Amino acid sequence: MALDYDLVSPPQQELTTGFLAVFLNRYRAEREAGTKQEQTLTSTAEIENRLKSLFNPERLVLMDESAQHAGHYHEPDAPAITHLRIRIVSGKFEGLNRVARHRAVNEALAGEIENGLHALAIEAAAPGEKTRW
Repeated sequence: MALDYDLVSPPQQELTTGFLAVFLNRYRAEREAGTKQEQTLTSTAEIENRLKSLFNPERLVLMDESAQHAGHYHEPDAPAITHLRIRIVSGKFEGLNRVARHRAVNEALAGEIENGLHALAIEAAAPGEKTRW
Protein backbone atom coordinates (compact mmCIF):
# COMPACT_ATOMS: atom_id res chain seq x y z
CA MET A 1 0.00 0.00 0.00
CA ALA A 2 1.52 3.31 -1.07
CA LEU A 3 1.16 6.33 1.14
CA ASP A 4 0.59 9.78 -0.33
CA TYR A 5 1.78 12.70 1.72
CA ASP A 6 0.62 16.22 1.09
CA LEU A 7 3.83 18.24 1.10
CA VAL A 8 2.16 21.60 0.63
CA SER A 9 3.13 24.11 3.32
CA PRO A 10 0.42 25.34 5.63
CA PRO A 11 -0.82 28.86 4.85
CA GLN A 12 1.24 31.64 6.36
CA GLN A 13 -0.52 32.75 9.49
CA GLU A 14 -0.10 35.99 11.36
CA LEU A 15 1.95 35.29 14.47
CA THR A 16 1.11 37.21 17.62
CA THR A 17 3.75 36.53 20.28
CA GLY A 18 7.50 36.45 20.80
CA PHE A 19 10.58 37.44 18.86
CA LEU A 20 9.80 35.18 15.94
CA ALA A 21 6.37 36.78 15.54
CA VAL A 22 7.82 40.28 15.54
CA PHE A 23 10.62 39.32 13.17
CA LEU A 24 8.51 37.39 10.68
CA ASN A 25 5.60 39.83 10.69
CA ARG A 26 7.96 42.80 10.14
CA TYR A 27 9.83 40.94 7.39
CA ARG A 28 6.61 39.92 5.61
CA ALA A 29 5.18 43.45 5.85
CA GLU A 30 8.36 44.94 4.37
CA ARG A 31 8.35 42.44 1.52
CA GLU A 32 4.68 43.06 0.74
CA ALA A 33 5.21 46.83 0.85
CA GLY A 34 8.17 46.52 -1.49
CA THR A 35 10.55 48.27 0.91
CA LYS A 36 12.65 45.20 1.60
CA GLN A 37 15.96 45.40 -0.20
CA GLU A 38 16.02 42.52 -2.67
CA GLN A 39 19.76 42.49 -3.04
CA THR A 40 21.46 39.14 -3.30
CA LEU A 41 24.22 38.72 -0.78
CA THR A 42 27.24 37.46 -2.62
CA SER A 43 29.63 36.44 0.12
CA THR A 44 29.63 34.68 3.43
CA ALA A 45 30.80 37.98 4.98
CA GLU A 46 27.62 39.72 3.82
CA ILE A 47 25.45 36.84 5.03
CA GLU A 48 27.32 36.87 8.34
CA ASN A 49 26.67 40.62 8.73
CA ARG A 50 22.94 40.16 8.09
CA LEU A 51 22.67 37.31 10.62
CA LYS A 52 24.67 39.29 13.19
CA SER A 53 22.43 42.33 12.80
CA LEU A 54 19.21 40.30 13.12
CA PHE A 55 20.14 37.73 15.76
CA ASN A 56 23.02 39.31 17.73
CA PRO A 57 24.58 35.85 18.13
CA GLU A 58 27.00 34.80 20.85
CA ARG A 59 28.54 32.43 18.34
CA LEU A 60 28.20 32.27 14.57
CA VAL A 61 30.01 30.01 12.11
CA LEU A 62 29.31 29.97 8.38
CA MET A 63 30.72 27.21 6.22
CA ASP A 64 30.47 27.55 2.46
CA GLU A 65 30.07 23.94 1.31
CA SER A 66 29.43 24.84 -2.34
CA ALA A 67 32.69 23.33 -3.60
CA GLN A 68 31.71 19.93 -2.19
CA HIS A 69 28.67 19.96 -4.49
CA ALA A 70 30.19 21.64 -7.55
CA GLY A 71 29.04 19.07 -10.09
CA HIS A 72 25.32 18.88 -9.44
CA TYR A 73 24.10 22.47 -9.61
CA HIS A 74 23.66 22.89 -13.36
CA GLU A 75 22.55 26.50 -13.61
CA PRO A 76 24.80 28.64 -15.80
CA ASP A 77 24.02 31.71 -13.68
CA ALA A 78 24.49 29.92 -10.37
CA PRO A 79 25.48 32.19 -7.48
CA ALA A 80 28.87 31.80 -5.85
CA ILE A 81 27.29 30.29 -2.75
CA THR A 82 24.88 27.41 -3.39
CA HIS A 83 25.38 25.30 -0.23
CA LEU A 84 25.83 26.86 3.19
CA ARG A 85 26.01 25.51 6.75
CA ILE A 86 25.12 27.94 9.54
CA ARG A 87 25.93 27.29 13.17
CA ILE A 88 24.45 29.99 15.38
CA VAL A 89 23.88 30.52 19.11
CA SER A 90 21.58 33.43 19.91
CA GLY A 91 19.44 34.56 22.80
CA LYS A 92 16.72 35.29 20.24
CA PHE A 93 16.19 31.54 19.93
CA GLU A 94 15.26 31.08 23.60
CA GLY A 95 11.82 29.54 23.89
CA LEU A 96 11.65 28.69 20.18
CA ASN A 97 11.56 25.13 18.96
CA ARG A 98 13.85 23.85 16.21
CA VAL A 99 11.36 24.52 13.41
CA ALA A 100 10.77 28.12 14.54
CA ARG A 101 14.52 28.75 14.71
CA HIS A 102 14.97 27.39 11.19
CA ARG A 103 12.08 29.50 9.92
CA ALA A 104 13.67 32.64 11.37
CA VAL A 105 17.01 31.95 9.66
CA ASN A 106 15.30 30.97 6.40
CA GLU A 107 13.26 34.21 6.45
CA ALA A 108 16.44 36.21 7.09
CA LEU A 109 17.99 34.66 3.96
CA ALA A 110 14.84 34.48 1.83
CA GLY A 111 16.35 36.66 -0.89
CA GLU A 112 19.35 34.37 -1.15
CA ILE A 113 17.18 31.28 -1.31
CA GLU A 114 15.08 32.84 -4.06
CA ASN A 115 18.25 33.69 -5.99
CA GLY A 116 19.98 30.32 -5.93
CA LEU A 117 21.07 29.40 -2.41
CA HIS A 118 20.04 25.85 -2.96
CA ALA A 119 20.96 24.07 0.29
CA LEU A 120 21.01 25.54 3.77
CA ALA A 121 21.98 23.47 6.81
CA ILE A 122 21.06 25.26 10.03
CA GLU A 123 22.28 24.34 13.49
CA ALA A 124 20.66 26.87 15.82
CA ALA A 125 20.78 26.97 19.61
CA ALA A 126 20.00 29.29 22.48
CA PRO A 127 22.74 30.21 24.99
CA GLY A 128 23.44 27.40 27.44
CA GLU A 129 22.04 24.68 25.19
CA LYS A 130 24.30 21.81 24.35
CA THR A 131 25.66 21.83 20.81
CA ARG A 132 27.57 19.19 18.88
CA TRP A 133 30.06 21.76 17.72
